[in-house]
Amino acid sequence: MARAMLPDAHGPRLIVHIGPHKTASSYLQANFAARRGALKAAGWMYPRLGMAAGEVAHHALASAPRDWLDPRTDCAKRLAHLGRRARQNNFSLLLSSEAFSAWPADHWAALASLTGMTPELAIVLRDPRERALSYWAEEVKQGHVTSLPERLAPDLAAPLASPLLNPLLLLDRLSAAHLPLRLVRWPDRPATGVDFFARFAQNVLGVLSLAAAHRAPRNARFPIEMTELLRLQNAQLSTRQRIAALPRLMAMAPPARAELSAHIRALIGPPHVLTLPADGVAQRFCARQLSRRYAAQFCEGMSAPPRAPRDVHCPYYPDRLLWGCAPMQALARDFHGDLVA
Repeated sequence: MARAMLPDAHGPRLIVHIGPHKTASSYLQANFAARRGALKAAGWMYPRLGMAAGEVAHHALASAPRDWLDPRTDCAKRLAHLGRRARQNNFSLLLSSEAFSAWPADHWAALASLTGMTPELAIVLRDPRERALSYWAEEVKQGHVTSLPERLAPDLAAPLASPLLNPLLLLDRLSAAHLPLRLVRWPDRPATGVDFFARFAQNVLGVLSLAAAHRAPRNARFPIEMTELLRLQNAQLSTRQRIAALPRLMAMAPPARAELSAHIRALIGPPHVLTLPADGVAQRFCARQLSRRYAAQFCEGMSAPPRAPRDVHCPYYPDRLLWGCAPMQALARDFHGDLVA
């Protein structure tokens, strides 16, 4: 049973978890939905507003602000009603979608006006270099064919101008909206038995002893060999065929994934490695600025900004090994042969 801290003296709160992408958002959202009842018992509503059956996040609201923030629309009236009901019953509100991260200041003002609450933005900060690797792998799942070095080349050439490598760009833009920020440190080395959802619930929502319903990672990254096989498939298939082919790889059990990865290594050898150093100028600059300008926004229990004292080694396969290896081409075709027949 979750044990809640007392509500804030100023009344119910509105927490908007905005991700960003590749910071365990899917994992948190799955648990927000699964633990909806326990959250409500602790004074928090995770509303189904705009969610279709099976959905666990507020992507519809976040991705269509014109429908939800114009007071004349039915969607906005539903949102306003939710805010009134929460305030009348002393419930706080929790919303979650990575698409909220793109909202400008006037959207946040409209949300505050409709709900009668000041949004507090919960942001998970992950080592940008680790996030960049996961972001590229996710792009491959979405159909991209660009290699890792080619994809990151513009970002590495100007890291301070890169939204992927410089978290200050997002924080500074959101700070300009004059909204409270609740910064959450990504658990680089999670303590044994301490779940990230439970830490988020405690340190952001003030809900103690709330265990995750789903422990397994959501939308976990493939082994690099499978990611590169998928990249090769993407080049061979149409968009419709790619959508049909991806679930086959995702449905593979861990032993089958390990066997497939070993087979690919036997065909083209071990992966190459792109090393992103720990002591880069941009890395040091961002760490200093986070400590200097945003230290007070880090949630209790996660007070230190994320630092990476070690290099990040990103595995990948160059195009010449994938496109130049006939057995690899044949392996990719074998996985989707019936889709192009």
